[in-house]
Amino acid sequence: MAKVFSIFAQNLSAYSKGNIIGDWIDLPQKKEVIDRFLKEKVKIYNDNQEYEIADTEDFPFEYKIIRYADLYEINKLAAIYSLLDEVQIEAAKGYCEYKGKFDMDIQELLNICMQSSLISYYQYNFEGSEYCSMFSKEQKYGYTLAEGNGIHKLLVDNNIEYCFDFEKYGGDACINNNIALLENGYLDLNDTLNLQAFSKEEIQEKVDEYFIQEECEIKAKLALNKMEKLKNEFKKITTNDKKLAEYFKEDKRYTNIRSAGVILASMEIRNLQRENGNLEGEIEHSPFSKEQEKMIDDYTKLEKTVEYIEQEVESKYEKDMYSNFYVGSIESIKNNLENENDFDYDYA
Repeated sequence: MAKVFSIFAQNLSAYSKGNIIGDWIDLPQKKEVIDRFLKEKVKIYNDNQEYEIADTEDFPFEYKIIRYADLYEINKLAAIYSLLDEVQIEAAKGYCEYKGKFDMDIQELLNICMQSSLISYYQYNFEGSEYCSMFSKEQKYGYTLAEGNGIHKLLVDNNIEYCFDFEKYGGDACINNNIALLENGYLDLNDTLNLQAFSKEEIQEKVDEYFIQEECEIKAKLALNKMEKLKNEFKKITTNDKKLAEYFKEDKRYTNIRSAGVILASMEIRNLQRENGNLEGEIEHSPFSKEQEKMIDDYTKLEKTVEYIEQEVESKYEKDMYSNFYVGSIESIKNNLENENDFDYDYA
């Protein structure tokens, strides 16, 4: 799976004695990888031993949030963060910078990422914005406001656009409207998220979705690649088919192989109803060629294969979760008993 960021975890007991025991790990990872990492690299064998995140690489938020956080929770953050698009990423990072608590913890940060699409963040939007990367944030905001409220049109209509200071206009409006200006958009600071909106269980469900999706993509890669190839070939063939264009008129959905499959399936159902006397009208015949029908049939079979793989992965994942929970609980108790004499109670 693709790396989101890396952390260096080190054993605090060893560090207090002048030794560095730890290592780097890329996140996100499966639970068993982190289990092995903590035992073999950080020498953490039970819940009574402590470690810290001593360093990070490519971590998108403030380091202090995760310094003493649980590695499993940090791993959840990496998984959820990887699901965000560019807009949601800037929204989440901006919210943390301008609205985040000074003592924000990992659970609150997870909640921000989970609610990234609900943050009052808006991208700069004005004509020609894609060519204005050298504009200041205030200029971008000024142009966005002026185009939205009609001022820009008024200026252009009167040929006085270049007499207007969009940067000052944007800067003043930013202060008056309680706005935080980011690189590609702006944040309305008047709105606040509930940082306890999602429970640990709900967050875990989202993380599970990520790992299931990752495993499904790996196991179904061959089928997905074949589906993509069929989809592109089908679109190319049907787009240039005059017979289909005449049959479907303005409806261009027939060039999409999945839509074409729905068209044929619907046609088959209607014909069956007619044969049973439940629907009037003549029997419909497929407008697609035999070659096109075979492509549709192959695509449908591949779709069912992918669905089967997804169900198999989900079933296995749920089974492994319950198994790991019980095994982990037993191992934790066993390790605590075996290491009870190794606890460091030196408070001097």
